[in-house]
Amino acid sequence: AESYAPDGYNRFEFEAFLPPYQQSAALTGMHWLPPLLLHGAHQVDTVGLQSHTQALMDKLQRWPDWASHEIQPHASNLAHPSTGKAGEPPASASTSASASTTVPSTARPAR
Repeated sequence: AESYAPDGYNRFEFEAFLPPYQQSAALTGMHWLPPLLLHGAHQVDTVGLQSHTQALMDKLQRWPDWASHEIQPHASNLAHPSTGKAGEPPASASTSASASTTVPSTARPAR
């Protein structure tokens, strides 16, 4: 995660990149769930990869119970353009459970 620091490759903490995803979730009526990250995936050893894979499998096996415990407020209090209220989607937005499965993943930095 050293690359997600002011003096790192990405120049910002990882959380600084999340607002567009959080706002997209709010605009579409989805619940924001924290991402499951594997920092340094291009360098992780077998044990680390297996551990991360097991964490993902555990979450999937406990779906939807785990999600109800991890739901966070919509879009960090960003105002919704059509209502002007913080993190509040229009009343017509869908809130189905299947819509809340989007979890951003990390990508290998370009060299």
